[in-house]
Parts: sequence; structure tokens; C-alpha cells
Amino acid sequence: KLTSAEYNPDNFLLYPESGVGLEISFNTTKIPFDNQEVRRAAMASLNPDTIIRNAWKGQAFFSSGFPLSATSWMQDRDSWLPYFDNVGSALKSLKTTDLGLPVNVTIKSSDFGEEYVESVKIIKEQLSKGGFKPIVNFLSRKEYAEEAWIAGNYQIMVGPTIPQTSPNGYLLGVLHSKGGWNTNGHKNDALDQLLEQQAIEYDGEKRRRFIKQIQISILENGYRFMPATKISLWTWQSNIRNFKPNFSRGEYGFWEKVWTDR
Repeated sequence: KLTSAEYNPDNFLLYPESGVGLEISFNTTKIPFDNQEVRRAAMASLNPDTIIRNAWKGQAFFSSGFPLSATSWMQDRDSWLPYFDNVGSALKSLKTTDLGLPVNVTIKSSDFGEEYVESVKIIKEQLSKGGFKPIVNFLSRKEYAEEAWIAGNYQIMVGPTIPQTSPNGYLLGVLHSKGGWNTNGHKNDALDQLLEQQAIEYDGEKRRRFIKQIQISILENGYRFMPATKISLWTWQSNIRNFKPNFSRGEYGFWEKVWTDR
């Protein structure tokens, strides 16, 4: 596995690592993000395309944060774009509240690598233009895990999502109101019902429709999302044979079939 600057143009693979990347979460139990309009205003201040282009060198995509069981679960650009990149809408929404401008907020994050640190800088700048006055609190990785992942002690969390390997590990554990990892404290009976329905649905198309409804509900309510979900670039030497990787759900059996032509 190499960086984009080292890849072999004859042998390379771009692999979307759903569930891996930069997540933003708003704490619905803390002022000012106990107000849905303020959460939506923060989203409208942000431009995921800029984050992807400038912090992730284009090797990322927008998602809801959970691992995907099928490519048909990926969000269409038209479904998420209307919630973002509208500073005018953000300022207008904030002016309808009694918070006053700018709105003071604290971002909790940590140094998980160059992409994450640069993303935080861009997010701070974008929120500032949207009527917020963000202060960044960089924690150690241990503190970040304890404060953000476990305790939910944040206004805005910006960093990797809680480690999980299956869709329901996130859908039921993080997004469900009663999930053990629901650190932003949201309560939503309608969303809970969708999450429970998809978990027991065996028909692939019906489950896909539930997933699409869940993705829209998350955005409508302004809970959490991944503006940059990682795309890994793999490359290999020309003498490597039968390299047909399948990384979904931690699959690794394909390595047994790889061989080297000397």
C-alpha cells in the first residue's frame, strides 16, 4: 500500500473504505446544538468538497459514517449537497435565534494524521464564515477517545468515528437513541424505527430503501456525518499475479491466491 505519489499507473486500485475517515458530530444535549436550526446552520457553513480536495487530496467521498454492505448504499451527491455550502442560509438561520452573532462553539479533535489536522483548520475557517466563532481544543488521542467517543463531552466532535466493522455496529450502536455509542445524545423515535426495520430486513432492495431514509434523516436532523470518507490507493509490481482484493467486512481470504511470477 503506497501513497498517491508512488503508485504504478499500470497496476492500481482505488478502494473506498466506508466507515473510515473524518466524522463531524454535533452534541444535541449542549447549547447551541440542542437547536436543530443551529446544527443545520453549521452544516450549511461547511463545504465537504473543499475538505476532500484540500485536506484529503481528492481521495475521499461523502458518507453517513457507517460501513456499507453494498455500493448501492452510497449516497448520491444530489441527496447530500443541498445541506451544505450555503453560508447565506447559515447566517440567516442563526439570526432567527436569540444566540447573537457570532455563536461561540468549541471543536474537540486530535492529531490522527495530516488529513485530520488540515480538515480541522478548514472546518474552523468555514464555520467562521457561517456566523460561528469556533475554538479548537486539540486533545491527545487517549483524551479524545475518553472525552468524545466514550463520555460525549463535546459541542462539536471532529475526528475518526468510533471503531466499528459492520453496518449495524454503527447503525444500532451509534445512531439508535438507545445505542451504547450514541454520544451526541439525540432521541428520535422515527429514526429508531427505521434502524430497527433495516436490521431485520433480508430483502436487499427493501433494506437499501431503509438505509436511504436513514441517511436523509441524519442530515435533516443535523446529527453527524462524514464529510471525508477515506479512499485508499493500492499498487503492486508487475510480477504480482491474481491480486484481486476484496476488503469489505475485513475479508482477507484473497491473499491466499496471490502469487509472484519470478
